[in-house]
Amino acid sequence: MEQSFDTNLIKNIEVKNAAEFSGYHVYFTINDQKFQLLVGAGERLFVLNIKHVFEEKAACKLCSRIILPTPIGHQWCKFLKEQKEVLLSFFESQIKLYQK
Repeated sequence: MEQSFDTNLIKNIEVKNAAEFSGYHVYFTINDQKFQLLVGAGERLFVLNIKHVFEEKAACKLCSRIILPTPIGHQWCKFLKEQKEVLLSFFESQIKLYQK
């Protein structure tokens, strides 16, 4: 069952061009934990993946998985992956600002 998600929890947004694919890396924090949204850019934007970017081993406050530090801990977040359409809609304006 999909849980509701409050986008007001999203902080520290940083958008970067992706060198390895046509699209963007969107970094952000939720509850002081860092995540990376990979967004492909074609005729329209689409979500490729959503990963944890933790500096030390910790339990994800959203999906409860134990995540190792990056780069080993670059594991996808089940909870955020279920919210990918909400996240894409939220970040589209940030990406458009970055494109200008």
